[in-house]
Amino acid sequence: MLETNEELEDACLPRRIGLDLGAYETRFALPAGAAGEAEQIITVPTLLAYSRQEAEPVRFSSIGEKALARRDHMRLVNPFRSGLEGRGLMLRDFAQHLRELFCKRGEPSPWAVVNCSVAASEEEKTLKRTLANELFDRVLFVDDTFLLALGLASQEVAQHSLLIDVGATSIRGALMHGETPSQDEHVEHIHGGFRVDEALRRSFSLRYPELLVTSWTLSKIKEAFAFVAPARRTCELRIQFRGKEKPVDVTEVVLEAASTIVRPLLRVARDLLALCPSDEVEAFQRNIVLAGGCTEIPGLAERIEEELRADGFELACVRKASDTKLLVARGALRWANLLREDQWSIPLFSFGR
Repeated sequence: MLETNEELEDACLPRRIGLDLGAYETRFALPAGAAGEAEQIITVPTLLAYSRQEAEPVRFSSIGEKALARRDHMRLVNPFRSGLEGRGLMLRDFAQHLRELFCKRGEPSPWAVVNCSVAASEEEKTLKRTLANELFDRVLFVDDTFLLALGLASQEVAQHSLLIDVGATSIRGALMHGETPSQDEHVEHIHGGFRVDEALRRSFSLRYPELLVTSWTLSKIKEAFAFVAPARRTCELRIQFRGKEKPVDVTEVVLEAASTIVRPLLRVARDLLALCPSDEVEAFQRNIVLAGGCTEIPGLAERIEEELRADGFELACVRKASDTKLLVARGALRWANLLREDQWSIPLFSFGR
């Protein structure tokens, strides 16, 4: 069957994708296939594995899950961690291997919408631009909370809601009212999921000073066992300690560490409510939506609702969004498909040390 000119033209157009570039995990959303396949979201741990022989990486190994599999004999590196020597080269390595996951040989480089909070530090913005500019021919950076709302694709969220994203490095919130929130309608607090991991590390080091626990293991313990009151669960680990394997009840350790996320999350919610117009504050109270990896912690939404009501916000209704980890990537893909060609930016710089 002969292809029409329109089909040939479409085949030559670069793909548009959505990228959620996170400190803990990176996700990109690929468009639906021509044969009716659904959109695809691929998740990659934001990690690289390097040789341990030198201070700077001398032999690149792999990224993501493959890097984790080599953690016993290779050096794991997060390319977004502050203070790293040669971080530009690490970002380049990470970008080159990401490209292999979504770009076929001979295919033009895609165009992508990438998440970047309007309140992000200049360092974070530079790092994201550096990585995105290596990956894409055209790029547009869009605020995380706006992409979250697009990912939800819900009028209920778009109109009169407080949307709060609990990320790995910070908690970001915005007033959603049917259009992109302005800079003055954003709140950010530098206390995210990594702080829970660090609280876990401190507690383990105090109780079991001889026990060595990697950062990745701490994150997995948090994902598997973390909870806050009013939820309740029993958390038991089987660990190798002083040459023996034994069960250890870590319920109180996990509860104490997970509870450190409550106060900063409440602060963001209160600050957002303070920004609400007085004649609309009741509508915003009734629709507080939590998203992000840490919102999977059982009891968190209920706890925030209880605390807000105790503070006098008697109509507060807090709920957790579904598929929270996928929303930013999904929203970025949807926005990418809505953009005109003249709305994209062309990358202008490359990597450096």
